Amino acid sequence: MTEKQKAEWFENHRMLTRQVDICLEMQSVMFDDPAFEALAAEWNELQSALYPAHE
Repeated sequence: MTEKQKAEWFENHRMLTRQVDICLEMQSVMFDDPAFEALAAEWNELQSALYPAHE
């Protein structure tokens, strides 16, 4: 595995781990809470980075 591949793997792992954390945090806030919206926005940003749209 090249250094670039290792770096990409660790970054993907970091983003996936953060998505799990977001799921857990979302369970403790109400759906209409601004904190929920902020978590959802962060989730969407990570999702886009992890799984870019195919053109």
